[in-house]
Amino acid sequence: MKDKQLNFRRSVHCKISAMLLLLAVGMQSSFSAGWAGEPITTISGQIQPGDKPDTLVFSYLRNYLYNLIGEEQTVVVCDKQGRFNLAIAQASSIGRLNILVKGSLVGRSLHHYLQKGDAINLVIQRGSKGLVFDFSGIGAGKLSAKNRLDSLTAQTVASMRNMPELTHQTGLSPSETLAVTFKRTDYMAKRKLELLKEMQDDMPESIYELMRVDIQSYCLERKYFNYWFAAKRNTLKADEQHLKAKFFELESIVFPRADRALFRISYDYMELLQRVAMVRDFFYGNKGLAHTYQLLKYGSPFAVRDRAITSYLLSNPKLAKAGEYEDCIRDAVATVKDSLDRKVVLQLLAAYRTGSQLGDYALTKTDGSSFSISEVSEKVLLVDFWFSGCTSCIKQTDQINRNIIPKLKAANSPVAILSVNLDKKRERWKESVQGGKYIIKGSIELFTGGLAFAHPMAKFYQVQSCPRLMVFDQKGNLVASDPDLGKLVSLIDSLVEK
Repeated sequence: MKDKQLNFRRSVHCKISAMLLLLAVGMQSSFSAGWAGEPITTISGQIQPGDKPDTLVFSYLRNYLYNLIGEEQTVVVCDKQGRFNLAIAQASSIGRLNILVKGSLVGRSLHHYLQKGDAINLVIQRGSKGLVFDFSGIGAGKLSAKNRLDSLTAQTVASMRNMPELTHQTGLSPSETLAVTFKRTDYMAKRKLELLKEMQDDMPESIYELMRVDIQSYCLERKYFNYWFAAKRNTLKADEQHLKAKFFELESIVFPRADRALFRISYDYMELLQRVAMVRDFFYGNKGLAHTYQLLKYGSPFAVRDRAITSYLLSNPKLAKAGEYEDCIRDAVATVKDSLDRKVVLQLLAAYRTGSQLGDYALTKTDGSSFSISEVSEKVLLVDFWFSGCTSCIKQTDQINRNIIPKLKAANSPVAILSVNLDKKRERWKESVQGGKYIIKGSIELFTGGLAFAHPMAKFYQVQSCPRLMVFDQKGNLVASDPDLGKLVSLIDSLVEK
């Protein structure tokens, strides 16, 4: 960031009141050109270059920055001298920001000071599209506690992921193993709350309460996850009834009603609500996505209902049965009232709506020439999204090549296959094409020009993970998204016969 004074002009027009109540006076959700404000000061040694950034800062910055920016753009977070950069890739159309850490940051606690008006000056520089923070309000003595809090968070994640291995190594019963992991989680929660208490004087009370909700929600979500994971793998057996009774004791924890305004922006609380609904669905016999959606819709506190069901639909499209996901999205369109969440579900509907027309997107072939959708007109079309390093993509490709392609060839079906790569580097894409593991036989290999998940086609169809397989009819209308591969041949045959 250049050493020139940055100016900005505030135009107070608050669109997202629940979020912006936590921001400094004068912050806003919609920006215009020509900002004016105070000079940015430099960091004075509180942050060391060797500090390890905590990846959990991603979720917080993603929420806060999207609501501040309100549009797709590239953002850079750094001090005046350009140190401690946090480069943020282009936001997807649903409002998620993919964040790449470069250098070092305070870590998880960064978002406290984003909202502390007397300690942070926030500047949007439209030319370079950058965010600059003044960290001078961070006390050197408190930084140690912040780093320890981040470290404890990482330890908690590690201990929860090791639950299946712990069962195998110790020979404990599933209920005994869960008890061990629960004790670990409770210890971590206790320690993190103690460290948070040390930092309380450095942050507004509302932010302290938000962090408290986050910590408790995260630890509860981990407990639910381990129960759900063990139950799905059928390792509970005779312990199930005991654990079921014991487990719902967790729901006796009631957060103060005064905190409800904070719940909506607590990423961990949203995760907890989803996990609770998924565990409840398991007790009902694994009825699936639609049933879990209904549990969230009618079981979530009203203040956070819209965000809860939107987050769930956004994260779990592959859990749905045929047609089920679109039905849930349509219900969400009629249910969700919050403006930001409603924008998300409308974009999901556009991406998954049966009959939506495939557009002509800018894609490149392996020889460098441009691809046009007209080249595959009048054919049933399969579109396969993948990226190098995706093991699930390899597995799906192998299944399609072994079980589906031979049948399509034998029937001489008029089918075209577009293999759309989401790598950022052209060289890596070409290496993967030559390797063959990701390639469906007979497909047209296409590159997104390095835009990857930010490519207009990937963004419109809400491609957030791979593999993603879509089926279009001869007129380019969407027929199915991530169809059951066991029924794919019969689906194609039915389209060919029309």
